[in-house]
Amino acid sequence: MTGDERTAEIAIHPLPFTARVTMGSEPLPHAEVILRNASFQWHADLETDDAGRFAGELWQPGDYAAEYRGSTAADAAGHPPVAAEVVAVSNGVLRATAYVDQEGRVRIPVADTATVVFILGRDGSFAALRPTNDDVTAVTLAAPASSLRITTRTILGQPLPSVAMLIAYEGEVLPLEIASRFERAHGSLRTDSAGDLTLRNLPAGTYQFWPYASDSEAESILASAAPPPITVNVKPGENAVVVEFQAK
Repeated sequence: MTGDERTAEIAIHPLPFTARVTMGSEPLPHAEVILRNASFQWHADLETDDAGRFAGELWQPGDYAAEYRGSTAADAAGHPPVAAEVVAVSNGVLRATAYVDQEGRVRIPVADTATVVFILGRDGSFAALRPTNDDVTAVTLAAPASSLRITTRTILGQPLPSVAMLIAYEGEVLPLEIASRFERAHGSLRTDSAGDLTLRNLPAGTYQFWPYASDSEAESILASAAPPPITVNVKPGENAVVVEFQAK
């Protein structure tokens, strides 16, 4: 023992920052932004103020990237806008992502004739389309005014918990990466302990489902164009169906 009991005080000061989010040189108020630093796997969810600014403190120097996720601003009537994410997919591969601007327009590259464009509104509205040769395509997003509960069970009446489902909307199957985005707005695509799969805030339309046990099986289903064992014509309001499967 040296008997030296001296202490040292080390002060670590945060690094204040201010940023501004704009679109077409106009500020974006109440925009949701994810700030990331990939080098040490850190991220934070932020929201801009009325002037499109956000501020904070960082404890680590380095390179940061900001990702715009949409706006929660309200229009004159108090209704949130559809700050839609637009994703182009070709042969199951995500090719491009863009966001609708303040005028309701978006420009996104179309790789080939197999491209499907998925439009995911932050209010739950949803659409899938195959672009034509026209340079401009007008899309009307249906209001998300429906819910769907699928109850799965065996022919003996036993519930089927933790069953994952592929989903198609109006004939377009959602690749797994798009399905993950879909789940954020509408609920899990996996049955709960009671065998129920519940989706909320859906637009009306025809939905199809395929149960699968692994990602590889899901990819196989996507590639095979297998007929869906579950098809539901979802109407406005609450919808519920019961589906029975032969136990394996």
